Amino acid sequence: MSLAEQYIEKYKAWLNSMLSDCRETVERTEQTLCGVKIEMETHDYIRADLSAHGQLSRIAFTKGELSYTCQCCDDPTGFFPLLLAGKWYICFRRTLYGFVLLSCETLLPEYEYFPKCVLESKESFIVVTVKQIDDLLILGGCYWACPDECFVFDYETKRFLRLSKLHPRFVLDREEVREKTLILYGEDPSGEKQQISLSKDELLAVLATHGAEDF
Repeated sequence: MSLAEQYIEKYKAWLNSMLSDCRETVERTEQTLCGVKIEMETHDYIRADLSAHGQLSRIAFTKGELSYTCQCCDDPTGFFPLLLAGKWYICFRRTLYGFVLLSCETLLPEYEYFPKCVLESKESFIVVTVKQIDDLLILGGCYWACPDECFVFDYETKRFLRLSKLHPRFVLDREEVREKTLILYGEDPSGEKQQISLSKDELLAVLATHGAEDF
């Protein structure tokens, strides 16, 4: 059982204990990306006094005779089509934390990342947006109730780079990818607006020296 699956099982146990007698609504959505049909059925649970809320979803991917189905929990987000190393993938989130790269050719998850610390009830980075510079993924998001954060993920080496460690006194507002350059917009310690530009070569060089295997 993968780390994400272990977390989902713990989450389902919490749902059963906290939300077994609550109101349930079901929403079904459907879309197609890279020739893959994505059907999502989300069950939303909430107590009448609003003291607890949770979600559990089932996502089915189909393409011809190929299919892949998985459970998701804790507010899965959107689906991002990515061309990496000449192959198409769909990047999505099975839990609030981590992400999956699903091969559009085989409909198998080629890579799934889930931060180990979450199983120890610790907070981790929440991926909200996914951009790319060739085989580098730019993961935008935040830590729970914290300012925005940005990670770079190298598909080739499977290493992460937390950009706030490079610029610890820079407060990020948003990130943009333009002409194979990552541009960070934010404020310096005095509150002045500032932007930082990092080329693909600069990102690769820093990943080689400061990259990590975890968020």
